[in-house]
Amino acid sequence: MIIALVGALAAAAEPCAQPSRAAEVASTLQQAMVSYAELEEDAFKASADRALKLVDCLAEPMTPTLAAQLHRVVGVRQILVGDEPGGREALAASARIEPGFKLSETIAPAGTSLDVAWKAALAQGPAVRVPFGAPVTATVDGTSAVDRPQNGPYVLQVEQAGGTVAFSTWVKSGWPALPPALGGSATPAPAPVAAAPVPVAPVAAAPAPAPAPAPAPSTASSGGGGGGKGFLVSGLISGGLAAGLYGGAVGSRLAYENNPTAGGYTMTNGAVYGSIGTAVLSAGLLSIHIATR
Repeated sequence: MIIALVGALAAAAEPCAQPSRAAEVASTLQQAMVSYAELEEDAFKASADRALKLVDCLAEPMTPTLAAQLHRVVGVRQILVGDEPGGREALAASARIEPGFKLSETIAPAGTSLDVAWKAALAQGPAVRVPFGAPVTATVDGTSAVDRPQNGPYVLQVEQAGGTVAFSTWVKSGWPALPPALGGSATPAPAPVAAAPVPVAPVAAAPAPAPAPAPAPSTASSGGGGGGKGFLVSGLISGGLAAGLYGGAVGSRLAYENNPTAGGYTMTNGAVYGSIGTAVLSAGLLSIHIATR
């Protein structure tokens, strides 16, 4: 943006035969005041006008002291030609930059219009300042600024990279807020209006998750553990029966050995096999009881 702005300023400015230097502006202003003190009115006007043209072609930054000197010379010239309001504004601009400067009585004898205008300039307060109205940081009266005096005059300069001045001019009071090349406006940009928030449809709350179903009651422990106790009782009874059969088998075996008979053999085998089967049944019932506790 700054590069484009500098290009526009350079294109809009009047062509200069060659860039001028700050020392050249200072010497021209000094010669103007010498001519004025010597009552050489035409020479004074010519030097003052030449100084303004040199400022328009100035390729160096202007110092505040040089800007104050320029405003004084221009103020004297305007009062000399009868433009007292313009002269007072220029003298006031000079006095704001250098409030301690004293105008010589040789230049402004007491009671003259120039003396009255100078004293009035010293009595004025600070200038009201307004934004440029364009995205640029410029130098106003030798000081970097982002605003300008609401009422001129002032020296406006825009520098490019490296400190070289790309645009320089003396802006008179009553001229546009900015030179046309800047394309600015005296009216500050309005404050941005806050955009209304975009309406958002309410999001339905997700339904709460259904509670996990309670585990089904175990049939093994239903009825206060009655089924488990039944397996325990049956196992114990079967165990006792197996022990009784085994005891009978042992007794039958002893009787068979004392008196071997076919009936004793059959009884002994039956008791043995019966005790084994009953023991297996007892063990199964007890295992079921343990598993269902």
